[in-house]
Amino acid sequence: MDKEIRKISNLLHDYSLGNFSRRLPLSARLDEWDAIRAGINMLGEELKATTISRDYFNSIFHSVSDMVFVLDKSAQISDVNTSVQTQLGYATEQLIGKTVDRLLLPGYPSLIASLFPSLKKAPPCFQRETFFRAATGAAVPVTISAGILTDKRKRKKGILLMAKDRTAQVQTENLIIRTIIDTQEKERQRLAKDLHDSLG
Repeated sequence: MDKEIRKISNLLHDYSLGNFSRRLPLSARLDEWDAIRAGINMLGEELKATTISRDYFNSIFHSVSDMVFVLDKSAQISDVNTSVQTQLGYATEQLIGKTVDRLLLPGYPSLIASLFPSLKKAPPCFQRETFFRAATGAAVPVTISAGILTDKRKRKKGILLMAKDRTAQVQTENLIIRTIIDTQEKERQRLAKDLHDSLG
């Protein structure tokens, strides 16, 4: 009996360290000990499946190029992906427990004030363009979108907020506007020269 308890204890210790590949063998007797072994083996399978799902989600979460914020029910940041750190320059610890409004440039309207009313509508939808302040103090133009996070039972667990950096888009728009203005100016100068030449 002590030997069986030791085997079970060792296996549970392995599970606690993340080693879910080991299993306890079942005997031909299929007695009470086999029922315990089978239950512990099933626990190992469930822990392995949960760990794989969590690791898969984490790899997707951190490989997304857009900034992703997980907010709790009170709209405080509970997690951020790697893009938030690389694009804004903040460490995760600097953001946890704060609201996304702390990232806004001074003078810009609160996201939180309009976030909850928008997400209470059907369908829940939130989108806005604003500016975040990077750790360096630089203004980062972003498009914000948000949705409700629910569990398997469709109970609200928080908010998933995504911020897309629009810096390249804004630069392209400014370049297009500059090109249009330059083209109009050149055309105006050409017409003025043609008019001057025809009068001459």
